[in-house]
Amino acid sequence: MKTIRLILILWIKILFITEVTAQKEKVVYTPKLPQVALSVAKTNLTRAIKTAYFPNTENNYWYKPEEVYALNDRVVLLFKAPKKPVIIYFCDLQKYKLEAIMYQKQDKSWGCDLRLGDLILSIYKDKVYEWELLDYLYYFQQLNLKPLNEQLTLFEPIAVQYRTLKTKPSVTEEQRKYIVQANVMNQQKMYLKAIELYDKVLEVNQTAYPSAYSNLALLTAQVFDYSTAIFYMKKYLMLEPEASDARSCQDKIYEWEILMQN
Repeated sequence: MKTIRLILILWIKILFITEVTAQKEKVVYTPKLPQVALSVAKTNLTRAIKTAYFPNTENNYWYKPEEVYALNDRVVLLFKAPKKPVIIYFCDLQKYKLEAIMYQKQDKSWGCDLRLGDLILSIYKDKVYEWELLDYLYYFQQLNLKPLNEQLTLFEPIAVQYRTLKTKPSVTEEQRKYIVQANVMNQQKMYLKAIELYDKVLEVNQTAYPSAYSNLALLTAQVFDYSTAIFYMKKYLMLEPEASDARSCQDKIYEWEILMQN
């Protein structure tokens, strides 16, 4: 009986040591910068992040996002209840060293962890997408290195040039399609989708439709992102300081400034 017990204890210890050893077999992946257009980068980031699991500290479960919206300045992840939405601001990625810790488990499957401060993203058995996820987070990190105030400063020459044009650029048919679709999404209260579509308007031409900025500001405020709403509204006023709605737009900025403090 004692012999059987000793064999059992020894077997358990071997299993434990094997598991620990397997967990220690780690690979650190440093991201590479993809050479692709912004629209392609958004599509690839959306696809990659849909494979990730996110922890819920309230019940210790892990969830995959139901919907992902990759915008110009952030990515928004929506989950089934009870997990709350997760927003990753690209400008905040500067704070982190983007590296994925990949480890091979005892069953030869791969686990991948990516830590962004308190936020953990985990993927199992598909290291390719983890690498792609890291690459595209790095892409948007580099694209958003400047804080919002500095981005406004960089936008000033563009706004000055636009204001001096006698003939303003025309809205293209592609932009018109996105504008119409964004307005429909707004009416349906699908604000994130509307933001995504207005981002596409600006990707085609950033000054042909200045109202895209004021509309983005109002939409962004609907999802309680007041700092970004102020940023977009200031861009609109830089382009159209004499617009008929300039007074009400500036008043919106004042409203959002006090809401940011609450």
